Amino acid sequence: MDSIIANIIIAVALLTLLATATITVLSLVHSLRVNKRPKVENGVPTRSITLYTLGLLLAVALPTLLIGSMTDMCIITSIVLLTVASVLVIRGRINTLKRARNK
Repeated sequence: MDSIIANIIIAVALLTLLATATITVLSLVHSLRVNKRPKVENGVPTRSITLYTLGLLLAVALPTLLIGSMTDMCIITSIVLLTVASVLVIRGRINTLKRARNK
């Protein structure tokens, strides 16, 4: 009797997981069709932002995964990406202040 209940719960969990994944994919497809991103955001092409972010993520994550463990990869990758993002935000702010002073 217990194995029947366990099998039913497993089947319901799998159906729920499948339904959730399907709804997520359909929502993503709908969102990509309806919401068009601008080609340029703050003077930088959005495609470049996406490609550079993905490239940096892969350049940091893959070697750390091969050298260390999954935990090391997550820690090192998050620290590097947060550091790079912070430096770029500070650089952008400095450039904005320089442009404001020159006007």
